[in-house]
Amino acid sequence: MNAQALLYRNKWVQVIRKGQAQPTLAEAQAYIGGYVERVELPRGDLALVDEEGLLKDLEPNPVTFEEYGVFLCGKAIIIESDARNRKSAEGWG
Repeated sequence: MNAQALLYRNKWVQVIRKGQAQPTLAEAQAYIGGYVERVELPRGDLALVDEEGLLKDLEPNPVTFEEYGVFLCGKAIIIESDARNRKSAEGWG
């Protein structure tokens, strides 16, 4: 990953890896700035994004597009496939 992509990752994406706690609904809403929507990504990963990102005219997320080929707007929380807890209290699973 190049330095520019790493900079984007810090601004646009919070990544949850195996062994890390998944965010609560309140934490996810605070990070993304709105109502939470789940988006299934390639490789079994999951994105939590602002449900109204397009309506709010948020900027396209360069990380989700570059790494997954998925057009999303605003910040995203990425839960990697091996970190997904299908028994999570929040049901991100």
